[in-house]
Amino acid sequence: MMSRDRRSLLSDASFRAHLVLVVTGTTAALLVVGSAAILLPLLLQFEGSATGSPQDLGRLADRILALHSTLWPLVAICLGGVLVSSWLLYQRMVSPMVRFVQVFRSIEAGALPGAIQLRATDYLAEEAAVLNEMTASLRERHTALCAAEERLRSGIEDLAEQIEQSADAESARLVATAQDLEKLVRDQIQRVSAA
Repeated sequence: MMSRDRRSLLSDASFRAHLVLVVTGTTAALLVVGSAAILLPLLLQFEGSATGSPQDLGRLADRILALHSTLWPLVAICLGGVLVSSWLLYQRMVSPMVRFVQVFRSIEAGALPGAIQLRATDYLAEEAAVLNEMTASLRERHTALCAAEERLRSGIEDLAEQIEQSADAESARLVATAQDLEKLVRDQIQRVSAA
């Protein structure tokens, strides 16, 4: 069983940092390769035409500088956009998981929680529906167990009254044992509470 002191992967700062770094790093690498694909042919053309006229070299240098001045701000904007979108995606994934963990801890503590509600923008809606079905099923089973325990107790009480009238010691002892066992069952059922 996992200890409660161990932090969740979803709330772990290193996991968040790793997620952001991987997404941003991958995007940055893609942008650098794309930038090189745009600028490298011009630089090679510039190097190849070193013996050309100064006007041709000036026009080529102007194209390189113009691309350079417009490309890098675009790269920075793309990186910022990817960083923000990956953070928002992370939040949409984590928010339902936090609620799931609360439900799991409630069940572990002996409570049967109600249905969890997700925001329209959260992911894992299908998983939340399955979790809600599970907790509803557990509540139904708990209700059925409580009803069965009540019928058992009523039957044992009726039997105890009949045995008391017959004054049979062995039967009275068996009924007392059945009553003790019924109390154990009731205690176990009562340890689980429906929220």
